[in-house]
Amino acid sequence: MRCHVVVNVTPEVRQRGTVLLDKPDSVEAIKASPLKTRVSLKGKIVKIRPLQKIGISKTGEEKELLNVRLKDNTGVIPISLWGKHATTHQALKVGDCISVEKGEKAVFQNKPTVNTWEDSTTITLLTEDMTEITDSDDETAHQSASPPPGTTTGEWVSLGNITKYEACKEKRCYLKKLTIDNVCPTCGKTYSVKCPSTMALIATVGLQLTYSSEVKTAIIFTNALKVAYTQLCPGASLPDSLKAIEDSFFAALPKMCQMVINANNVVTDITLL
Repeated sequence: MRCHVVVNVTPEVRQRGTVLLDKPDSVEAIKASPLKTRVSLKGKIVKIRPLQKIGISKTGEEKELLNVRLKDNTGVIPISLWGKHATTHQALKVGDCISVEKGEKAVFQNKPTVNTWEDSTTITLLTEDMTEITDSDDETAHQSASPPPGTTTGEWVSLGNITKYEACKEKRCYLKKLTIDNVCPTCGKTYSVKCPSTMALIATVGLQLTYSSEVKTAIIFTNALKVAYTQLCPGASLPDSLKAIEDSFFAALPKMCQMVINANNVVTDITLL
């Protein structure tokens, strides 16, 4: 036997429930929530990466991706703006305040993040300043996060041997250098005039280690160079000319920074201090 219960909800209670549902989640709460939880938050952008085009393996198409780091009073979390959200908001800059409604809790490289969906997520540029939140890309005292493995702190003193090379466009190949026959050694794809490859960069960096006289050298590729250049020259794109790239960094260096250097002695990320 089924029993149907009808509950009369007053307008005041309904309004209170709407306010609670619309209340933004804190970064701290999002990090503690289960995967795929529907989340909404607002905060200040403290770091932003250049707009990228990412190959989607399931469909074979490319989608725009804009990665930002959003900070509130409880911490910092990466937000991935996909497709129309990336192109619509590519003019965003550090210091802008935004709200993200109906995003989804996810994990990337074992770290919590928030994904956006083109059909359901809403991104809004806020007029409020949020002056109580600093522009620094750091965690609050009760959320001190250890740096990624391989992070090295020091003074970036040199950038040299900048070279262009033809590379594979496939995301999974990470700009792998083509063979003399224009073939990607990773995926086997052949490039030609009708199917052109992309140009990538390789260079060497010198890092004067903190509390040491050692200068560590490492290899740096296109993506990490773009990240560094965006921090040196906010709003500008990495120049096409090798001399212009060299001149830009020569004028800015030396610079204190943190570099993430992997086991192959390749710089995978840079944060200027």
